[in-house]
Amino acid sequence: MYGLLCESLHNFIKESYGDDVWKLVREHADVQLHSFVTHEVYQESVIPRIAMAASRVTGTHYNELMNSWGVYFLGFVGKYGYDRILKVLGRHVRDFVNGLDNLHEYLRFSYPKVQPPTFFCQEESATGVTLHYRSKRKGYLHYAMGQLQQMGQQFYDTDIHVMVLSEQIVGDYSHVIMRLNFDNSAYRYSLKEDIDDQEMLPFTSDFFFEVFPFNIVFRQDMVVHNMGSGLATVFPGLDGKLITDTFLLARPLVEFTWNMITSHPNNLFEIISKEPVKRERNLHNRVQSE
Repeated sequence: MYGLLCESLHNFIKESYGDDVWKLVREHADVQLHSFVTHEVYQESVIPRIAMAASRVTGTHYNELMNSWGVYFLGFVGKYGYDRILKVLGRHVRDFVNGLDNLHEYLRFSYPKVQPPTFFCQEESATGVTLHYRSKRKGYLHYAMGQLQQMGQQFYDTDIHVMVLSEQIVGDYSHVIMRLNFDNSAYRYSLKEDIDDQEMLPFTSDFFFEVFPFNIVFRQDMVVHNMGSGLATVFPGLDGKLITDTFLLARPLVEFTWNMITSHPNNLFEIISKEPVKRERNLHNRVQSE
């Protein structure tokens, strides 16, 4: 866990309850540090310990405290300039919510070891959207809810009412389904634009394969049917095999199946090879020559 989150919780407690309370929280949480470094990595247990201690010391319910911290966080990241990124994620709330996963991917440039949650939308209508939230961290649901509600107010002047539909542990991560109710009139306009814009892209598949030498093509049976010259050099013999035999799905936190892939059009998918790839001398020259 990066210090950005720890620092924001530290500042939230000090600004909300005062320095004396923060000192008590540190003692109850058995945290020796007086402050945190933004880009330094800390133990995953630090924030849960601080949050639980703050709940006991202040008498604030844990969920309420986490929600308030989520609201505070959006203002906190403004001093690092991240609010400028948040403001350009879309013209409407629906654009922001659909782009949440890509936002976390962007943050990996600054925080390469970050383990972000996965967000994806379903059942969108003019009155809101159903949001799936998956995270390997437990106990952050109300923190995320506070962020979503504050985002609607701060960037779109829109009230977002969050209703948790289900919450369960799936494997080693938490899967929460919540309904975000808000004025989603922009959804009607997006439907009309989708109907009006049905033209095919004006270039051939051969051109696409040439521009993207590390592409991979597989069909509903998950069997690889084609791959770019660069990928073929690294993984010879992959053609005709199941993609799941060679690769694992790192992100998003969903099952590696055809239905899951096609039902997440707004998510960036990241796959990693099951076996380490051996670096060969002059590999770059071999790819270029093809």
